[in-house]
Amino acid sequence: MKKWCIKVTSENLPIVGKWFNVNSQNGSNYFDNNGFKNLYLHYPILEDESHSDKEIQDSYTELTFEQFKEQILKEPNVLQEILDKIRDKSYEFHDGSILVEIKDIEQIFSNYLNK
Repeated sequence: MKKWCIKVTSENLPIVGKWFNVNSQNGSNYFDNNGFKNLYLHYPILEDESHSDKEIQDSYTELTFEQFKEQILKEPNVLQEILDKIRDKSYEFHDGSILVEIKDIEQIFSNYLNK
């Protein structure tokens, strides 16, 4: 994604602010303060050498917090990974019913809980 932005909220401020502190293109490292709530943080930097604005700027795509975590932080979708692993361990019958052994599900979950 070339140009993106995210609206800063109380929920995402600690994570989004920290990311911008580390990845700022103008040397600023104060993005995790409450003054940025309800503003849009843009990446890459805007023409005025700022990352923030009250509105989404032209040619920037707004990301939700979930999209930010997946696309920018590259957090895995753990639930989907678990479902895929369960599907791999399941047996599908001709009538469409599926059988999964409880021990396989327990093992899959225990692997994630022990990470």
